[in-house]
Order: sequence, then structure tokens, then C-alpha cells
Amino acid sequence: MNQKQQAFVMAYLSSNDKAEAYMTAINYPMKRKLAEHGGNLMLQVPEVAEYIRNVRQRIRKEVLKEIEDNRPPLLTTEEKREILAKIARGEARAVQYGMGQVCNYCGMSEEPTFEQIMVAIEKNCTTCVRRVYKDMFGLR
Repeated sequence: MNQKQQAFVMAYLSSNDKAEAYMTAINYPMKRKLAEHGGNLMLQVPEVAEYIRNVRQRIRKEVLKEIEDNRPPLLTTEEKREILAKIARGEARAVQYGMGQVCNYCGMSEEPTFEQIMVAIEKNCTTCVRRVYKDMFGLR
């Protein structure tokens, strides 16, 4: 990329405005319509488009990683074990709500199945809680 293209890329990445970026890159004020046309031409240059795409992908990955790293866990290990213990003892109930024929809005409570209880006893892990509740609630 030449110097004007690099200046355009930096200005475009900071403002996300192709007309403003083009005027900044060539360092010359002009009518917005003409600057937008110049910005469109710059965005069609393969090296410029690829560089912008790569920078945006890298930024997106970094932001998602930072969000994931700073996200608190949904449940603590102790809370997960409490849930598994309730399932194993048959105390946990899954409530499904829906429209009934006679009533407007009904709730139905189900006890965990024998298989779900056995899974809770055998496995004491995060995926177990997820799997048991997916089975109980019919989630995918």
C-alpha cells in the first residue's frame, strides 16, 4: 500500500466514514459526494480492503476473548453440586409452561427420571448439569 492508502485505512478504521477518511488521506477538503466516490474507490483496492478486513477480524477476536475472559461463571462449583444433589435425591422438578385446552396458561411439574438421577450421581461436572437440564426441559 502506498502512503495515501495507509492514511485512508487509518482514518477509515478510526471514523468508519469513507468520505472523511478520503479527505483526511489526501489532505484536501472537497464536496462530500466526491469524497465518498474517492472513498469507494479506495475500498475497492484489494490490499486496502484486505487490510481493513484483517484488522477488524483481529479486533473482533480480541474483544470477544476479553469478554469471555471477564465473564463470571454462571454457577459456582458448589451451586452445581447442590443442583446435582437435588436431582440425585429426586427433589428437583422441571416446570414446563404452556397453553392448555381448558386453562389460559398452565404449568406442569415433572420429577427427574431414573436415568437423570443416575447421571447426576455418576457425574459431578458442569456438562452433567447442562445435560440433565436439557433432558428435563427438552432443550437442544
